[in-house]
Amino acid sequence: MKSLAFGEVLWDIFESGREIGGAPFNFSAHIAKLGLDSFIVTAVGKDPLGDETLKIIKNLGVKTDFVSAVAQPTGTCIVTVDENSQPSYNLTMPAAWDYIEPSPELINRAASGEFDLFYFGTLALRNTVSFTTLKTLLNRGSFGHVFCDLNLRQNYHSREIIEFALKACSILKINREELASVIKEKIICPDSDFEAACKQLAEGFDIKIILLTLDKDGAFIYKAENGETVIPQKPVNKAVSCVGAGDSFSACFLANYLHGHSLSDCAERAIMLSDFVVTKYGAIPDYPSELYAKIKP
Repeated sequence: MKSLAFGEVLWDIFESGREIGGAPFNFSAHIAKLGLDSFIVTAVGKDPLGDETLKIIKNLGVKTDFVSAVAQPTGTCIVTVDENSQPSYNLTMPAAWDYIEPSPELINRAASGEFDLFYFGTLALRNTVSFTTLKTLLNRGSFGHVFCDLNLRQNYHSREIIEFALKACSILKINREELASVIKEKIICPDSDFEAACKQLAEGFDIKIILLTLDKDGAFIYKAENGETVIPQKPVNKAVSCVGAGDSFSACFLANYLHGHSLSDCAERAIMLSDFVVTKYGAIPDYPSELYAKIKP
């Protein structure tokens, strides 16, 4: 199984230090930990932080075939965490990942059907260079599944970008706050019922599966084909940081889904992993062996 993720790799700057991050990279690292061949399409700067980033990407098992070095600086993000362990983000601009350009090898391999899963989020669409590259990959690529983590950050999104993302994906991850943004943009009608909201999204944009994450309340999963819904167990651990929790949830769900597990099993395993991740600082902690035995595909 092969996964290809598109978008930002950056450094999260905390009061206590810095950690490598960016949703597409976090996702890719967790996918690699779960046993898939994991590739990322991104850019780093021609600077010491970029050199360090490349080493860490490789050390975490993510393949760097499609990582380029560009003139802009390696991306950073100032992260602050509130009293409820919820993070907020201040992203530097410009950053290397705003300038992701396609290589002929990338286009050819994407078009060949080599990749079972293609991942993208909306943040890397804030700049026309990276946005154009994503459109090229979606137009010319042949993927088993196209997954979008809506991942709305600061003011780097618009109705146009949200609708583009919804139309492009077959599997969607969206959180409670992002669902409120979709409603605010009048993309779907207001509805307090999660199932009705997911059904509107699925029918309006031909989305096959929706993963609605609800932080401490767990998640709600909707499958359009048969109207199946899954509400997995709620997380039980006290969170010290929620950075990367959603990325680990997505990776674990999709790794198990690609291996043919039921929606219920995928969701339960994804909750287990994300519930562990929130107990650690840093988005990509090592997995205890007893946890891995329960979540591996």
